[in-house]
Formats: sequence, structure tokens, C-alpha cells
Amino acid sequence: MNKSGDFIIMGDLDGIIGVTTGRPEAWTDNGIFRTQSPQQFTQDGARVLVHTGDHSYLEWWSWSFGPRSQGIRVLDRNLQDSAGVFPVKGESRAVLRQKNGSVRIATLEPTGTKPWKIGPPLKNVPRKGMLVPFLVGDTVYYYREGFFDENRACDESKPGTYRRLNLRTGEERVWRTHDTWCSTGEFEGLNSKRRTLYFIEGNTVAGTARMYEYSLDSDEVRELEIEAVSDVLDISEDGGTLLVRAGQLFLAYNVDTGEVARVDLREVRGAGVLNLRE
Repeated sequence: MNKSGDFIIMGDLDGIIGVTTGRPEAWTDNGIFRTQSPQQFTQDGARVLVHTGDHSYLEWWSWSFGPRSQGIRVLDRNLQDSAGVFPVKGESRAVLRQKNGSVRIATLEPTGTKPWKIGPPLKNVPRKGMLVPFLVGDTVYYYREGFFDENRACDESKPGTYRRLNLRTGEERVWRTHDTWCSTGEFEGLNSKRRTLYFIEGNTVAGTARMYEYSLDSDEVRELEIEAVSDVLDISEDGGTLLVRAGQLFLAYNVDTGEVARVDLREVRGAGVLNLRE
């Protein structure tokens, strides 16, 4: 009987080092597709953090980087809701939203060999409507949904808002209002070195979407001049280059100069920025 699923493929500049089927339950024959998506390396580069699941659940696993990869579950599905966790590269903590409506902080074990430590519920921080939270230092950056009527139509007078919450002081502030919209897709990424957050507003299907950069330090938002943008696949380590999908093109976009390298990659589903060091 044929089953479908994702392989986890590991390699370097010399080629493929190892391949694993990952979690057995991620391979199904019942029409339910469960992804196994590598997200980032552990701090020492010895293991890969992977989230796996479907619309009903998500788990986080750590897989050793090598020909005979071994997996360790670092976050159980019962400790989070299906909306997911968004660890920021370079940060040791992440926001954890739970099915019971609480919001907690998860501390990532740096070697990937032990489960993450889960803190107590955050006071006065409701889970409902909290989308795409990124944690940098003691500040959570997230989108709060607007108000919907009984038919799930957006009340345009009470739209969604972009917010930042200081966990140390409890101060919460709106830094942008999503005019006439009540919800959004995921933030496209946050670079802790450049200290910038990227997001898209508008209709990506119609090609009318616009992309923006938000500075965590200056608290300013500026539009990036990229036409027909749909998503960001990767951000360089220094935050200076974005790999962007725009229509049938992948664009390497320099956020400082606006220079763009265009590549027609119609048959490629995903790609990333390779950071080369001397």
C-alpha cells in the first residue's frame, strides 16, 4: 500500500549527507497530508529543528544531522495549539499558545537533546486573536485579530492591529492598524541581527499585495518596492537580503539598495539563502 509524506533530506556543499522518513505517523494513505518541515539548526549546528503535523496538531522534533539521523521530540502536541510556534533565529525563547487559551513562554534547549521548558501562563495575555507571535528579548511582536460579526464578516470599523508587548513591564502598544482588515497571514519573518520584521498586506492572489519592513528600534514602517509579492522564503543571516517569491520569479532583494536579482524557477517549490563564510 502506497503512503505519502515528506522526507527530511540533509546535506552540505558536497552533497546529500543523509535522508530520513522522519516520524512514521507523518506518512499516511488516507488522504490526510502531514508535513515535516525543517525550520532551523540548533545553536551548535549538530541538530535540525523540525515541525510536523497537519491542521489538527503540530509537534516539534529535533533530528541529528547525519546519515543515520535520530529524532527527539522537544515539544509535544498537547502543549500547543495547531496554530504553531514561531521561534526566531538567535533567540532562546518562543511564545507558546495553548488549546486552553493560555499563553506561555517556551525555553528552547540549546543542544536539541531535551524537551523545551514551559513557563507559567502569562497574566492578562489572552490567546484568542493572537496571531504570529515573535519573541525577541523581552518583547513579543504579534498581530491581534479585529472583530467579526456572527457571519464571520469583518467589522471594518474594528480592524486588526499590529502590537508589541513588553513582558517585563507589561506595557502593550499598537504600532500599526490594518485598515478595514480583521485578519492576516503569517508575518514573513523577523531578523534579530538587523532587528527588522517583514509583513505583507493586500491580496497576493490578485497581485495587489504590498510588502513592508518594520524596525524594532525606530518603530517605523516602510514599504519595500516589490511588485506581485506573495511570500518571503528566506532571510540572509545579516538580514540584508530577502529571497522573495513574486509571481513565477524568485527575487533576491537587497533591502538597503533595492537591487534585485531575478531568477525564473517555475519548477522549484522552495529555496533559501546560503550564507558563505571565509
